[in-house]
Amino acid sequence: PDGFNHQPQPATINGTSPVTVTANFAPTSYSVTYNLGGGSGTTPTQANTNYGASFTTAASTGFAKTGYTFAGWNDGISTYAAGATYTMPASNVTLTAQWTALPNHTVTFNNNGGSGSMAAQTANVAINLTTNTFTRAGYAFSGWNTVAAGGGTSYANGASYAFTADVTLYAQWTANPKLATPVPTWPYVPGSNNDSLSWLSVANATGYKVLTCSGSNSSGPCTPTTQTSLITTTSYAPSDSNNYTLCIVVVATDSSNTYPDSLQSRRACVTRATGTYTHSYP
Repeated sequence: PDGFNHQPQPATINGTSPVTVTANFAPTSYSVTYNLGGGSGTTPTQANTNYGASFTTAASTGFAKTGYTFAGWNDGISTYAAGATYTMPASNVTLTAQWTALPNHTVTFNNNGGSGSMAAQTANVAINLTTNTFTRAGYAFSGWNTVAAGGGTSYANGASYAFTADVTLYAQWTANPKLATPVPTWPYVPGSNNDSLSWLSVANATGYKVLTCSGSNSSGPCTPTTQTSLITTTSYAPSDSNNYTLCIVVVATDSSNTYPDSLQSRRACVTRATGTYTHSYP
């Protein structure tokens, strides 16, 4: 086909004189269809266009393909940029989006003084970072940073990363609060409430809880029978005046964790019937 309509149109000619007849051919109109080529979004449209006429190819907005960048429209023969001039051939046309994959980037995880290993993570789209598996004795994991000592860009555990650049992420560590050492103050009078405990402040602690253990628990690990609400001072006076052995363990806390004493150390015990006491310090 040459793009013109060759269908004859009937005509009547009267008379005997010679007549010149000129054929006029109307251009044929063809359809234009856009295909997103695996992308998603709003598919552009284009009105039917006559053979030989031109139109502007659709812009690269309103649609996308995850992990790729738009690279133009292809008609099966050539690729045209968005906004290019396209001349209509003598056939229907499908313009299919072309895509170029984004480059992969890698995140490397550094334990930064901790222990364990984590595989590097590679992607070319934004995904969540691998959950931390590093550990460090006496410390709590507090996130990632692009600088070992902190001060760079921070990322929470499992946060989304764009993967638009390679990066090494260093584990950040916060020292756990330590158990406070209770120190009994004396004299103690059996049957009264004048015994009390005080302790030194603990770094990183936002407060303290006093765990009371009594009876047979005085000779083994403290199984609390009573636990106070958060105390922000460094002293406590038990209110129980019963005459039996009473042991106290002071636990420092931060905003999210409690650090219980599972050892026999760092406790103060008093046999309240006689006023005698024992304690062991680390």
